[in-house]
Amino acid sequence: KQFDLVDLLQEILALEYDQNNPFRIRISSIDPHHITDRFIELMSNEPRLCPHIHLSLQSGSNLILKRMKRRYSAEQMCDRIARLREVVPGLVISADVMVGFPTEEEEHYQETKQVIRQIEVAYPHVFSYSEREGTPAARIPAAKQVPVDLRKKRNKKIRELGQEIQAELLNRRIGHLAYVLPEKEAKVEGYMMCRAEDYLAVLVPIELVQKGIWQQVCYETVQDGYLIAKKP
Repeated sequence: KQFDLVDLLQEILALEYDQNNPFRIRISSIDPHHITDRFIELMSNEPRLCPHIHLSLQSGSNLILKRMKRRYSAEQMCDRIARLREVVPGLVISADVMVGFPTEEEEHYQETKQVIRQIEVAYPHVFSYSEREGTPAARIPAAKQVPVDLRKKRNKKIRELGQEIQAELLNRRIGHLAYVLPEKEAKVEGYMMCRAEDYLAVLVPIELVQKGIWQQVCYETVQDGYLIAKKP
């Protein structure tokens, strides 16, 4: 049997840990191909796996995915995420997205936006395609390359879409309890910038948190892209 991602996670989860302040594992840059039934089952049963994944999405267009030599379709990606959300309802998704890949037409770009909206990518890390000498994509004729100004425009629109999805998500969280870990002193005086298990950025009064310790808080409101929390 081939050793896979789930086997690795199970080995890590078997390590000794402090039950009062357990370590968490955040899944980053996961290929949709690796969101298997076993992975979904593990996510549903293991609270130390953060309810957040960073997805290697790239595009929501099957044609562009195929030309990128990706091993999955947009439909498979949406199905995997839908199944994951069934068992992890509070799942937050960030994702790598590329716009302006050679031959990307307006319809392909719109398909990407549709997938981002459907699976609710709150944090799209958007990259505009740039030619790299020696790669197959760079050998595609100039007529099939997307103009640079159009790449920039598509990049901006997807980042704006991500901000919309993120704002909706943050507002839904008001009144919820969550565990957060302090990262650094916030620009707002008297607050620490913390990161919740699900990756959301949270401002918490300094006196409520301690470095390296998970602290439960209650979300009170949203301000400038941050959840503002208080003692539950």
